[in-house]
Amino acid sequence: MAGSTAPDGERPPGMPRWVRTTALVVAVLVAVVVLVLLISGGEHGPGRHLGQVLTW
Repeated sequence: MAGSTAPDGERPPGMPRWVRTTALVVAVLVAVVVLVLLISGGEHGPGRHLGQVLTW
């Protein structure tokens, strides 16, 4: 297919810097949240809030 590559070996523009920075910040925040949940022993979730309500 003619025209599928850029002329003279030029590369098409990549992702904007703000997109890469935002993606990196989001990835770091997700990793921190996962680490905190793992380090805290996983004491989170719906079962934590039920207490003695469902005890038979």
